Amino acid sequence: MNAKAKEAQEKYLKGLEEKKAEVKKEPNPFKRFWKRVWLLIEWPFLWIWASCKDWRVFVVFASVLLIISSEVWVPYAIALFVTDEIAKGSLLSVATACWLFWLAPGTPFIPLCIFVTMGIMEIIYKIERGKNAKGK
Repeated sequence: MNAKAKEAQEKYLKGLEEKKAEVKKEPNPFKRFWKRVWLLIEWPFLWIWASCKDWRVFVVFASVLLIISSEVWVPYAIALFVTDEIAKGSLLSVATACWLFWLAPGTPFIPLCIFVTMGIMEIIYKIERGKNAKGK
């Protein structure tokens, strides 16, 4: 991991710990619960925002987005080349149903892509840390 990415990751983790400490200070259990829920919803988006300053994270995120959404764009692409009207209609129907399920607003598609990206980047960072430890 380069120095800029490492600095961004450390800044993110420090900010997350500060937010967790702020949530723990809340005396009202009801408000503390909802602040914790909001933090769990918010932190993946903050991570991707902080991490996309590193070009590798952006490339991984774009790749994950493309791969996970392939169930939508692949049937659309195949339907462009199919001449049979029944097959074309079926492909378009399947692609549209998948699009409505995955890519419409309010679906878990983007959080899923963020979590997969986070996992891949953590594996990459772990491999880099292992190489740096062996090289020293």
